[in-house]
Amino acid sequence: MKNTKTVLIFLFVFLAACFLAVQFEDSYHELIRYLYVTLSSGTISFHHPGKQFSFPDVFFVGFFGVFATVTYYLLSKLKAEAIVIHLFVSLILFAAFTAWGCKWDGFMKVMVCTACNDGKRALYYNDVNYNKQFVTGLIAALLPLLIVEYKRRRKKTTL
Repeated sequence: MKNTKTVLIFLFVFLAACFLAVQFEDSYHELIRYLYVTLSSGTISFHHPGKQFSFPDVFFVGFFGVFATVTYYLLSKLKAEAIVIHLFVSLILFAAFTAWGCKWDGFMKVMVCTACNDGKRALYYNDVNYNKQFVTGLIAALLPLLIVEYKRRRKKTTL
């Protein structure tokens, strides 16, 4: 019975995370475009299409579901104050790596541009790999929890 309950909880966490990912994917794309423009000091701009149809990316949604499930599993083994600290650190790392990825990728897009006017480049919405930025941020956010789990298991096996 306990295993069934655990599986159902993990399934619920995964499905809830997937639902949330579908809801915030467009907002995340807007944030990424904003970071590209802002962190490039205006050297990057975006063409705004008249109509843009966007469907949730399966990779984006699925990876966030797996991330949330693994995070829930790893956080469930920690005390309340450690959970708050790790969530805060993970959020900071996610934001930092997302911003750094946008800055670096924007810099590289301007550097390789051979037809840029005065060092300015106009991008289309599809020129940005949103999934790469998202996955990089999530992996960075997961690293502290994975390190804690590794240390906990290592300590457990050496006793």
